Amino acid sequence: MSSTTEQPPGFFERLSDRLSPILVRELQQAVAARSFAVTLGVASLAVMMMAAAFTWSDPTWRTGELGRDAFAMCVVCLAPIAVVVVPLQSLTGMRQEVVGGTAEQLLLTRIRPSRVALGKVAAGTTQFAVYLGVFAPLFGLAYLLRGVSFGSILLILFFGFWTNIAATSFAVAMGSLGKRRNQQQAAQAFASIVLFSSTTMLMAASTEMVREFDRLIPDPDFWPIVISITLVFLTVSWLFIMVATSVLSHPYENRSTSFRVFAVGVLALGGLWVVFVMDAGTRSEAAAILSGILALLLAPIWLWAPCEEEGMSPRVRSYVPRRAAILAALFLPGGGRGYLFALVLAALGIALATVLPWIADGSVDSDARHAMAAWLYAPFAGGIARVLRGRLPEGKRWSVVAFTTTVIVFFLMSLIGEVLVIFRIWGGTGWSPVHVFNPFWTVVDGGAGYHAVSVVGVIGGLMAVPAVPSVYRGLGEAVVASRTRRSRAG
Repeated sequence: MSSTTEQPPGFFERLSDRLSPILVRELQQAVAARSFAVTLGVASLAVMMMAAAFTWSDPTWRTGELGRDAFAMCVVCLAPIAVVVVPLQSLTGMRQEVVGGTAEQLLLTRIRPSRVALGKVAAGTTQFAVYLGVFAPLFGLAYLLRGVSFGSILLILFFGFWTNIAATSFAVAMGSLGKRRNQQQAAQAFASIVLFSSTTMLMAASTEMVREFDRLIPDPDFWPIVISITLVFLTVSWLFIMVATSVLSHPYENRSTSFRVFAVGVLALGGLWVVFVMDAGTRSEAAAILSGILALLLAPIWLWAPCEEEGMSPRVRSYVPRRAAILAALFLPGGGRGYLFALVLAALGIALATVLPWIADGSVDSDARHAMAAWLYAPFAGGIARVLRGRLPEGKRWSVVAFTTTVIVFFLMSLIGEVLVIFRIWGGTGWSPVHVFNPFWTVVDGGAGYHAVSVVGVIGGLMAVPAVPSVYRGLGEAVVASRTRRSRAG
């Protein structure tokens, strides 16, 4: 009687399991695909043709800018690969994951949804690195032909990787949206338009971009600019990864905490950027502008939070921390807790525009009123959304209805207000209370200064009153869940 012994996994098998099984699988499928071989062959042919053309060219052509032109041509060839070819492959792969029921299969494994999204982004970056290796000889040729510095080559390659990561993350997020065929087609069409338009702009600005990066290296603001651009790429990419992760998560899983932590983390990162990166002379202005921009960019997060269902699912209730339940309640799902989160986030945003520069430099920029007006729409619009959601039945689709209705209400009120002002029915050409319902007029144009900010704040405070019972119930539910977990542990 013979017995068989199971062979232990080898080094590369253990490495692949530790690294990411999704990354290994994606790379295997990408290398085996015919499109990879075709793209790699076309890229190699383009490199040989450009190398021959620039080698035989007159080195005095365009007063010694031959190397810069050669590197610009590399950027022209790499832009569609980094922004279109590789991301669209990742989009197709993610769409197959969603249609194939990967979200249900993940419940039977130890692979978390975040590892699926990160694995696909990592696979796309690895593919881009392979294509980049094909163009490496041309980079060296461009440097030898002069006209471009070694530092600018490294800098553009650095941002090239970040561009690929952001584009791939965006494609993965778009590929995860919708399980129906029409939804997937709409998401793919939107992603294709964005990616193709982005690569067109990069290709058109390749020569000027190489020149500007070459001028940036000796500039005193080199590190602030590089750090700022890197932080933008990092936050945008992470947001898209969270979108894909939430789609692959269990329907009753906690999908809200990551986005709320992300919003607070972005504000904290912005505060660190203002204090440690910006100069003292521009710190207050940068804080005000950054706070206003973040108020608009984070609007989907703070407006969706009050639109959520009021209660927690049993799955989420089992994750409530045993201690600090009140603090954790801000980041737990639930419409009442979501409205409280919107209030706290607005307070942090206003503090970024006013308190932080005042502590750092003792001054507050005049543009801070724009940021204050933008953040005060969080209790204003969030209060309307909370009232609407409280009158709708339970169910996730009704949260979408509340969110959409709130946006439509502000759009219609903005339109009606503009009509009243244009025809001088109310308010004439100056500021009037109907402008409060037009966030773009109040925030961008400035309205009547701090007078408009005060009106938005008062209305936001009035809208917060009906949401108080929902907030109270939300905090009470979190406290009870925390107490229950402590009693079971004890």
